[in-house]
Amino acid sequence: MSHGDAPRLNTFPCRSEDALLPRTGRRSPDEVKPNPGFSAVPSGLRLVSSRLRALLAFGLLAGGLARAAEPPVEIPFALEGHNIVIGVDFGQGRRLPFALDTGLAPGNLVTPEAAKRVGIEAQASLGVRDAGGARVDAHVAKVPSLRIAGLALSDQLFAVTRIPSQVLQRPGKGLLAGYIGAPLLADAVVCIDYGRRKLAYWHRADFPAAGLVSVPMQLKHGLPTVSVDIDGAPATLIVDSGADTAITVYASFAQRHDFIRRYRIRGTDQGNGGSGRSFQALLTEADSTKLGPGAAFENTPMQVIPQGMDPQWGIDGVLGFQVLQLLDPCLDEAGGRLLYRGE
Repeated sequence: MSHGDAPRLNTFPCRSEDALLPRTGRRSPDEVKPNPGFSAVPSGLRLVSSRLRALLAFGLLAGGLARAAEPPVEIPFALEGHNIVIGVDFGQGRRLPFALDTGLAPGNLVTPEAAKRVGIEAQASLGVRDAGGARVDAHVAKVPSLRIAGLALSDQLFAVTRIPSQVLQRPGKGLLAGYIGAPLLADAVVCIDYGRRKLAYWHRADFPAAGLVSVPMQLKHGLPTVSVDIDGAPATLIVDSGADTAITVYASFAQRHDFIRRYRIRGTDQGNGGSGRSFQALLTEADSTKLGPGAAFENTPMQVIPQGMDPQWGIDGVLGFQVLQLLDPCLDEAGGRLLYRGE
């Protein structure tokens, strides 16, 4: 493992045009070890007064007794295409499959059919924006408690709304019940280990970041975003585990940087937003993209889609599964950083 300044160059394998098409149109680290504990007191401190030594010793001892570092809660998942599918337990044997979508804010989504099965009752209404930029009606419900593997969560907000079946389909299985979004990331560090098919949910105070590369991750309208260099053009992209592409950019960004002239269009595809509205995606490939040290990629699949966000938000597109699976990222929302192992 190297953490020098030289970037790792990863070349995406050559693909047929079909392999570049988005499946739905939606948008390891090695096993992390707990903190080793307190380091030894430096020798220079031996010269301080006996009273100060006693206070130091008491403080260290009290801190150690009060709270030891805890290991993460591990959440197994099934990787179905690009979807991270986890079981959500609503109690009394009511367990349904949801996909983790880090690009979904500020709550979670559930279909009306699934909500009825687990007894979720909506209490208010609001408008939400789907992947294609359209606003759709939803009803909001607060779920007092639920469990995801060994993780207990309380007072979770769910938007009860219709989601097109083509977005929820699971080959050979039933439909997804919905999507778990940003609330899972609150006040925690969540690591995605695609190889081991596990999420690691860390208390922030216990997360051992030593040896990991850290890049800034800024929340914009509740969405985690990072800066990615696309052939010299800096783009602010949502970190979106719910997107099956590598890089998606919105039309305003593509026009601003003259992408249609710079890149050869390799094909088009019809995507589907969460409302069922279809939109056209232009498929191309970036010569070079870079997130940070140890995360530089060549020949990166990229698609251009209609504007999915208000341009005033400062969001240019999406960083999706095809890149995230190469990073096994850790998202520290409260700390404003995305971490990964650079090589």
